[in-house]
Amino acid sequence: MQRIGVDAVSVERIALAVKRSGRGFLNKVYTPAELAYTGTNSERLAGRWAAKEAVIKCFDGTGICFPRRRIEVLPGPAGAPRVRLLGDHRGARVEVSITHHSGLAVATSHLEMPDIADILLPAPEAVILPDRPRDAHKGTFGTVVVLAGSLGFTGAAYLAGTGAARAGAGLVRLLVAETIYPILAAKCTEVMATPVQEVAPGAVGHAAYDSVLRQLATAEVGVIGPGLGRDRSTWRLILDLAVHAECPLVLDADALNALADSARKKTRLGNNRILTPHPGEMARLLGTTIEAIQADRAGAARRAAKEWGAIIVLKGAHTLVA
Repeated sequence: MQRIGVDAVSVERIALAVKRSGRGFLNKVYTPAELAYTGTNSERLAGRWAAKEAVIKCFDGTGICFPRRRIEVLPGPAGAPRVRLLGDHRGARVEVSITHHSGLAVATSHLEMPDIADILLPAPEAVILPDRPRDAHKGTFGTVVVLAGSLGFTGAAYLAGTGAARAGAGLVRLLVAETIYPILAAKCTEVMATPVQEVAPGAVGHAAYDSVLRQLATAEVGVIGPGLGRDRSTWRLILDLAVHAECPLVLDADALNALADSARKKTRLGNNRILTPHPGEMARLLGTTIEAIQADRAGAARRAAKEWGAIIVLKGAHTLVA
C-alpha cells in the first residue's frame, strides 16, 4: 500500500502557540531530540508540525494512530529530513520533504507499507510507555475526559475513571449525569467528577453535547461508553461525539451498542478512534453471531478495522489489536 500526505501551516501560528502555551505545547508535540535540534526556531518547529500532520494523513483510515509526539522528524546525514515512527509502525516506511514559502511551512509525505488487512498484532506489542521526567507534574501527563455511568451503573463510571488515573493520566475528569453526580463525587478521590445535563434521571442526553464537546477539547484523549445506558438521546449524543470530537476517543460498552444500532453504521471513524468490543459487542458491530466471531477472531478484527476505519481491540482470552 502507498499513500501521500500533504500539509501546510503558518509559521506565525506555531510561534503564537509557543508564546501562549510554552513548554506545554512543545512537550505535547515534539520529542526531546526534536526540541534539541529546533530550539525555539519557529520555522523549524513549523516544518516539523507540517511533516507530522502529513504523515498522520497518510495513515488516515488505516486503523493506525500516531500522536504527533510519536513521529520524530530530524535531519539525516545529508541534511534531508528523516522520519522515525516511535511505536507500532507495522512495517511502514515514510519519507518526507519540507519547504518554506511566504510564511508557510509545507510538507509532503510518502508512505509505503504492507496491506493493512494482512497485519494483526497481539495487544502487548503495541504498548510503549515513555520514561517520566523527574520534574514532572500532573499537567505533564495530560488530561483524560471520561463520559460514563447511568442510574444503576455508577460502578462502570467509577472503574473507567479510576482506570484512566491508574494508567498514568495526570488529570481525569469524569462526566456523569446530574442525578448520579453525588454518588461519584463521594466515591472518587483523585478523579474529578463533573455533572452534565441529563434527559432522564441518571441518563446523559444530547442536550449535553456542547458542554461535553468543550470538555473533550481540553483532553488528550476521551473515553465514552461504560454504563451510559440505552436512552435514545444518550445514543444520539454518543454518535455525534464519535464523529465530531477532535481528540482521540476510546469507545466501549454502550458506545459500541450505539454504533451498532445506528443508521450511520459502518461510518469510517478515523484512525484516532479505538473500539474495544468483547465478542458479543463485536458480533453486533459486524451484524453476525458470537460463534462466528469466536471461530475467526483474527478475521473479525481485521474486518471491523477495515469497515469502521478505526483501531479495533477485540477483547477475550487472546486480545487482538487490528
